[in-house]
Amino acid sequence: LPQFPQGQRPAQFNQYQNPQYQNPQFVQYQEVAYRKLGTEIALHKNGNLPEICVKCGEDLTNYNGGAFVVQSYRWHHPALYLLLISPIIYLIVSLCASERATINVPLCQEHIKSRENARNILICGGVISTFLVILSFNFGWVGFGFLVFFVALFGLTGIFEYAYKPVRIKRAQGSYYHLAGASDNFLNRLPF
Repeated sequence: LPQFPQGQRPAQFNQYQNPQYQNPQFVQYQEVAYRKLGTEIALHKNGNLPEICVKCGEDLTNYNGGAFVVQSYRWHHPALYLLLISPIIYLIVSLCASERATINVPLCQEHIKSRENARNILICGGVISTFLVILSFNFGWVGFGFLVFFVALFGLTGIFEYAYKPVRIKRAQGSYYHLAGASDNFLNRLPF
């Protein structure tokens, strides 16, 4: 009979194996999936965070405790902001040089609801500000239209970064992402 390597058996032979939360071949030996570094979380690029709410430290293993929220991130070196002198060049270079990450972020039910509220504020704020800008330009209030545009641009961007996203990537170093924005209750439960 043919011999299959461990973990690569055909589907009919995998029924007796226990399902694994994370495939161990992703995080190499001698590397940790996550750890605490001061006020940051060092998360391996192929690792997952534990089942603890990032915002309050509540355990998610109890009934209806919460869920993992899939969040996409893009990070590039902060020196690329010097290219904002020409926004077109910055856009092209940042899209080419940025690292993309998709992280499963654990949140309790309360923080999932506050994230949904932030999403509703973003949608309503975008619709209302677009309506006000169009209305002000139609009435000839160009200055007011630009004011509403820039306030909405920076305000909605701030809400998106600090209220909608549970954590933020501060830097990518080696095979780890350094995440900020987690609560002290969550950080105290992580290994050093």
